[in-house]
Amino acid sequence: GLPTMLITAYGQISHAVSAMQSGAIDYLVKPFEPSVLVDAVTRVVGGGRQKSGDQPVAEDPISKRMFQLAAKVAASDSTVMISGESGTGKEVLARYIHQQSPRSDQPFVAINCAAIPENMLEAILFGHEKGAFTGAVASSPGKFEQANGGTILLDEIS
Repeated sequence: GLPTMLITAYGQISHAVSAMQSGAIDYLVKPFEPSVLVDAVTRVVGGGRQKSGDQPVAEDPISKRMFQLAAKVAASDSTVMISGESGTGKEVLARYIHQQSPRSDQPFVAINCAAIPENMLEAILFGHEKGAFTGAVASSPGKFEQANGGTILLDEIS
């Protein structure tokens, strides 16, 4: 059957024994560290994950070639422009390039530019100081500053 894990804030030995006898694979009492849950789930589903769980899957020879090329680009210190229709995997490719690059331990910042009101675009991208506009109650770093040393993806630029 389907593996079941009981997570509760009310830890009682009798309930734990009953849950395990009924087939629960584990019994966790809150609060617990997130790593405890990850370890418990890994024991059930297996721990044979790759270095990164975000690796793309490509079966088509053209797609495989694209990821080989992306890995080569990742090794360089170049600006990359990825274009394509909405929903074609531009962000997946950008994340792959970032993960394969020497900057992989630095931030990856993805921004959906279409979702940012035009009058806020500058403040969001470049940051702002306290009082710079109505509602700016504190200084805030921009997305470019947050991505410093890493990768920034400007998606849905129109």
